[in-house]
Amino acid sequence: MHLLRLLLAGWQLLFGRQPRINRLPLTAGWFWLLAAVSLLTELAFDFAAILPPRLFELNALQSWTIFTLLILLIGMLSARWCKQPALIWQLPVLLISADIIRSLLLIPVYAWLIRAPEAYWPAYLWLWYATLIWLAVPVFIGLRTLQPWQFRRRQLLPAISYSIGAYLLATQLTLVDFWQTDYSSYYQDVEAAEEIPSFDIEKTLYRQPEMIDRLLADLAPQRPGHTDMYFVQVAAFGEQDVFMQETMFVEQLLIDRFAADDRQITLINNPAVIDQYPLASVTNLQATLNGLARIMDPDEDILFLFLTSHGSENHWMSFSLYNVPLSNLSADYLGTLLKQSGIQFKVVVVSACFSGGFIEPLQDEHSLIITAARADRHSFGCGDDSDMTYFGRAFFEFGLNSTRSFSEAFEIAAQHVSEWEQRDGFTASEPQISSNPQIISKLQDWTSTLQAAD
Repeated sequence: MHLLRLLLAGWQLLFGRQPRINRLPLTAGWFWLLAAVSLLTELAFDFAAILPPRLFELNALQSWTIFTLLILLIGMLSARWCKQPALIWQLPVLLISADIIRSLLLIPVYAWLIRAPEAYWPAYLWLWYATLIWLAVPVFIGLRTLQPWQFRRRQLLPAISYSIGAYLLATQLTLVDFWQTDYSSYYQDVEAAEEIPSFDIEKTLYRQPEMIDRLLADLAPQRPGHTDMYFVQVAAFGEQDVFMQETMFVEQLLIDRFAADDRQITLINNPAVIDQYPLASVTNLQATLNGLARIMDPDEDILFLFLTSHGSENHWMSFSLYNVPLSNLSADYLGTLLKQSGIQFKVVVVSACFSGGFIEPLQDEHSLIITAARADRHSFGCGDDSDMTYFGRAFFEFGLNSTRSFSEAFEIAAQHVSEWEQRDGFTASEPQISSNPQIISKLQDWTSTLQAAD
């Protein structure tokens, strides 16, 4: 019964109310009992607040002990300033009760936040600092409850100020959590990555122009009076196989569904295919687009450009291959490259986090732009255990395998992606599409020629 009363007092303190202290056992024995309860709640709180997989951190016991002793120090300081020896145990009992209630209230909040990866860390930090300020309330109300206001201001206010400062210091000094995210699998992946067969970086870079020129020379020529589509696929991130596998799937799909045998170029960053495909670099992409513009009729033919990689909130895509010095590609610079090429009609598909930020820089009356996510949202499925991203699988395997209309394929993909994200508890990525009547009409004409050929 006393334990429940003390926890109720902690609840009242936390929300700015004065508890009835005449029925509370504010003694040393109850402080240590509450300290044990605090240990259990802290274990549960840290478990809820840490992303899985979790690993128990024994050193946190030392951190928790320091916090408990600092709470006692607050009681000693308050007793000295107010000249009331009873405060040595009274105030710590109330404060540790309030801290237990705070932890219990935040456990479900952090358990829910873990299911929203893109919001987790910002919310974690905001809540952490907000609760630090919030913890000043129990100190103020506790001293106000335990000490009548007839005490002179020069005694009570310094005690409150000093105790609040010590309490905030206590929470700041005890930052070691009982549970830590287990990154051992990540480091194993890094070690495995370091075992990837080495390649001659200088030779690889010097042969890129020759590889691009050879691929361009092998492309079928443009047919006057006939709308052709030329395809470019770019797997830009070379430290994971998922982007290479996705791009190779797209490469074959375009051959099977759109007769792209002799009208496509694929750029891939991956050590496994470094001799078969040109690097996915900004320089190679620029050379490819400029070369296509010379082969195509820029005013009649259509460019299909697919890029897959990791993306950033600043709207650039990662172009990376271990120790090869590659530049990343921003949305603005991709827009510049496309304009410089002079190619008028374009279908651009960008599969990356935050890829919606590519729409505005690429938009014009002759372009269809499709992205895997909103400008402020993550996309999913790019882990090491995936062979395709969520959007890549949904758009190409489910969408374009069912229809030759890119707009219809997008609608199919958006539905699949939404279902998969709900199933896995992810925040919706909300794939985006931007089009204009001119490009839609052009694509319909091109599709009709494919159907006639069938």
